[in-house]
Amino acid sequence: MLSLYAADIEVQLDVDGYQFPFSRFVCDDDRWLQIRGNIRHPLGHWQFRDPCLTNAELATLAKWLSTLQPGGDDDGLGFWEPCLDFALTSQPEPAIVLTLAHECAPPWLSGEERYDGLTLLLPLALNPPADLAIAAAAILRRFPVRSTPD
Repeated sequence: MLSLYAADIEVQLDVDGYQFPFSRFVCDDDRWLQIRGNIRHPLGHWQFRDPCLTNAELATLAKWLSTLQPGGDDDGLGFWEPCLDFALTSQPEPAIVLTLAHECAPPWLSGEERYDGLTLLLPLALNPPADLAIAAAAILRRFPVRSTPD
């Protein structure tokens, strides 16, 4: 599980499985993962479950997390599905910037607001990038890219 924190925020992201768990063919659809989110926020608590990342995107996220350095800024990662977006900021303090949009957005956002989503600042002091990278890599080991059946 990937757990991220701020003073009054907790984000837990994990994979529930492949979007198509019984697929017998290797194609791009076989690589989509069901992402489960559980978020505690001062405005409310919500959960989501959505196939919004592929194995390759999860691997990219793990690598990106392993390269984060305090004091830097990074435009970050956007994915094929625009539900989760990660970036790095150095202001006002070094932090991961996580945007939860579309299907992953909080329930109090509606209509056009869901496109922009909710952006959270998660300080690196509470979220060591190396630990996050290890957690993301552990999830990826549980859900590897599928190979051609024999």
